[in-house]
Amino acid sequence: MNNRLNIIRDIFSFLYLKNHTINSNCCYLLTNNDGFLSRLDKINLYARNCRTIKEYKSKIMRCIYKPNVIDRLQIHLSIESIKRWLLKSNEWLDINLFKKLPWNIIITNDDTYEYGLPHTRLNHIVINCNDIYSKDLPTILFHEQLHIYQKNYSKKVNEYIIKKFTKVGVHKPMDRVNPDTDDYLYLGFNSSFRSTKPKNLLDVEISDPKYDHPLEFMVYDYINNSIIK
Repeated sequence: MNNRLNIIRDIFSFLYLKNHTINSNCCYLLTNNDGFLSRLDKINLYARNCRTIKEYKSKIMRCIYKPNVIDRLQIHLSIESIKRWLLKSNEWLDINLFKKLPWNIIITNDDTYEYGLPHTRLNHIVINCNDIYSKDLPTILFHEQLHIYQKNYSKKVNEYIIKKFTKVGVHKPMDRVNPDTDDYLYLGFNSSFRSTKPKNLLDVEISDPKYDHPLEFMVYDYINNSIIK
């Protein structure tokens, strides 16, 4: 009975509230305000099947998916379910601040942009249309919203990184650029491509994304070791 009441409540909130935004405009992906596009060197563009940033932007302009009302409801219900999880703060995450973050979603229609992988740009979560009806959608959205938190509260997050991880250098041409991480390399983490002509963004030496970068490790570690539902 409680689950049924929750679903009814969520549907009414979907109809009458505006706290979740699903954007059908590609402008947030085309901008370099977050520095992401300028980080894409020759090898990273090759992994994205492009030769230039201009070519990549052309692909981005064609990849936006416009969700229907059922798609929107599915995303909304997933976000509402996350809000009922029993979340706890830790050294780098203040759950009260996390709960105040708006939910902004952009959906892509294929794998031509970032191989269809979930990620964040500016204050927007980017998912593929195939994720909408996945049973893992709540976890996917939660994971990416944690990255939004990291970007918005970078001072506290960076203090934790300095305390827990060892910086060993800066991004090199063979390293995969991740829009959810920064340009620094850390001991015990590796995001290097297997070759100078990677097949795609997954053609890396270490396949476990948890060990791509401390910012990824922190998110995966929190989700895997916290009682979140």
